[in-house]
Parts: sequence; structure tokens; C-alpha cells
Amino acid sequence: MVKPTVDQLFTIHQASEQCGVPRSTLRFWERRFSPFLDPIRSPGGQRRYSKRHLDVIGRINALKQQGLGLGEVYDVLRRGDPAAADRSASHVKLEELAARVAGVVKNEVYRFFSEETERGWPFTAGSDGMDAFRQICADARRLPAAAVATFRETPAPGVGGPEEAA
Repeated sequence: MVKPTVDQLFTIHQASEQCGVPRSTLRFWERRFSPFLDPIRSPGGQRRYSKRHLDVIGRINALKQQGLGLGEVYDVLRRGDPAAADRSASHVKLEELAARVAGVVKNEVYRFFSEETERGWPFTAGSDGMDAFRQICADARRLPAAAVATFRETPAPGVGGPEEAA
């Protein structure tokens, strides 16, 4: 490996400013993403970042902004698969969407039962209406996990599936 010249190295302050990441975060990421983010040390022990390091910092920052956790970011870096970041970000967005849908369903069911109760439809512990309500709420709580599982099992158009068998 060719060592970068002094002109191609950046201090932690310069790297922080250039990447828009606090210095404390860079130090933490250095420990967390050790094999990928390993700045060179000067004889005095100061960190020196190369262009490659700045690229890794930018990638970590972009993946974090897409909603990936540190473990997921590490896995993406380990695999070296840029498309994996997009897939992981899609799963995060899908989970958020499913949770929002579940919240809307829950609110609508609550509104419906509140209106029906005002009209005199009693919901007691043993009534069919209360059992239906419990089932709807249980289904709504399972919605995020079920939606994500369905998304993960559904092949993208043109990738596997019955249309390619023909």
C-alpha cells in the first residue's frame, strides 16, 4: 500500500469540518468501525485522515442519515455492498410506514367504537363487539412486522418469481 503524502492527509479538525461530523463522533467511529476507519497516526500520536478515510466517513454518515443503526452500517461496510444500504434504508422506511398505518387504524377503530358507544351500542367484556375490537387491535399491532416480512419475501419485478419461469 502506498502511503499518502503529508499534503494528502487531514487532521481530525479538518476531517470533521470537511465531513460535517463532530470530532468526538469521529473518535467513536474509529473504535466502532475499526477495520474500515483506521486513521494514520503521526509520530506524536495525532490522527491523520486520508481521502479514503474521508470517503468512509461520508459513507457512514450517509447510511446513518438514511436511518441505519451502527450495527447495520457496520454490516454494509463489511459486505462492501452499496445496494445493501438502499435495501436496509427501505426496510426502515417500510417499518415506519407500517407503524404509521397501524396508528391510523387504531385511531379510526377507537373513533368508531366511541361513536357507536354514544349511540347506545354497549361494548362489554363478553360481547361480540368487544371481541372484534380486540382482534382488530391485535391485527394492527402485528401489521408492521407482517408488512416487513411480506416486503422481504416479495421478489422485485424481474428478479425470480413466476414471470421468469415462463
